[in-house]
Amino acid sequence: MKKSARYLPLLFILLPACTLFLKKDDQICDLPCILESDTLRILTLNTSTSYFIYRDQPMGYHYDMIQEFCRHHGLIPEVIVAPGTASLMNMLQDEVGDVIAYHIPVTRERRDSVIYCGLQQINHQVLVQRAMQGDTLVDDVTGLIGKTVTVTRGSRYHQRLIYLNQELGGGIQIEVAESDSILPEDLIRMVSRGEIAYTVADDDLARLNQTYFR
Repeated sequence: MKKSARYLPLLFILLPACTLFLKKDDQICDLPCILESDTLRILTLNTSTSYFIYRDQPMGYHYDMIQEFCRHHGLIPEVIVAPGTASLMNMLQDEVGDVIAYHIPVTRERRDSVIYCGLQQINHQVLVQRAMQGDTLVDDVTGLIGKTVTVTRGSRYHQRLIYLNQELGGGIQIEVAESDSILPEDLIRMVSRGEIAYTVADDDLARLNQTYFR
């Protein structure tokens, strides 16, 4: 039977996000310094939207964007794959890379330490659920009461679920995936396989993965 995943828009969630940002520190090598070195060290994740290898060729939306930037400036791209989203920020702060090529939410705290650049977009968080024959779909957030939703610890999805649970007066069972190496795409795949019941992801990522699990 063909596996399928569907999602419920959580329309009250608006999440500004951007694709790339550089470390904001006067002591750190800036663009002129990078141009002189001829190499741009790119931090990213191995996902279907950011960076992946297909038939021995690197691909991905974020990879293509930063590759075009490198071509324009005559730079050699050096891709460094981080194990998880939290590691991206840590590796940038530790100067392992020069730029992150991945959707990173714009927050007040991060504005003090990084420079956001590239395209910005508004993302909505959505509930991802399996939609096979016999499955009962949640079509309203109140339907999550008594249900278990799995997200990664400390992620923006985890934070939003905590707030939503408070708004509903409790009842949502929040299951936390502890490992930083578990990505939203991994949880979407687990939903499609029936290993977990629900997760939360950005709408663009959910739509892309929906094409895989029809």
